[in-house]
Amino acid sequence: MIRATVIAALLILTAAAQTGPRIVLQPPASAAYSVTLRQGKAAEKPKDDNPEIATDAAAGDDAKRVVIEVEITGETARATTRAADGKTTEVFMFRELFLRFDEGTKKVRPYKFDQYAPADMRFTRSFPGIDWVKPAMFKGKVDRDGSACLHFVQEAGTGEKAPLKKDDELAYDNRHAAQRREAWFDAATGLPVAFKDGPLEGSYRHDGPAKQPVKLPKPYLDAVKHYYGIK
Repeated sequence: MIRATVIAALLILTAAAQTGPRIVLQPPASAAYSVTLRQGKAAEKPKDDNPEIATDAAAGDDAKRVVIEVEITGETARATTRAADGKTTEVFMFRELFLRFDEGTKKVRPYKFDQYAPADMRFTRSFPGIDWVKPAMFKGKVDRDGSACLHFVQEAGTGEKAPLKKDDELAYDNRHAAQRREAWFDAATGLPVAFKDGPLEGSYRHDGPAKQPVKLPKPYLDAVKHYYGIK
């Protein structure tokens, strides 16, 4: 009887070790949240379709900051990028399509998400900076700014291979773990609180479900209809 009890206890502990604590890696179907990204001069400035990370004067010349606000309702999402220099950009997602206004043609261009996924659009599919987190990386419960958090660590040199293209180096899900990574999740809700990936740091604010449905503006809706051949 004692032996059976010990075996049962070991099985429970093994299962707990395999599954790890409950954490949330993807936003729910209805969500409103924002993430603030900061990075030092050790990282290159994003190019092309990555959101511009402008100098944050309040934190010194070596600090960079950008805030991305995300709203998701079902198959439709909006991401608004606000740089420290005041520049604001807005993109939408509908089903598998990423939609961006093209300044050159003055038209909305749809792209298949799996073929064209700039950093500001990935935030609607998964929380940024934590795609590398695995149960085995759990280090324990810690206090972070007065809140109980679950701490995960990936040591340097143990991540995925380096990105194939240089322009992808700052994309959060393409970074090779050349440096130590850390992530913190709220112990009560499992939602991400913050992460650190080399010089890149991120912090989250969660506002619960979206307050109202995200709707595509007419030019974006017209682009979707054209893509699907709907008149």
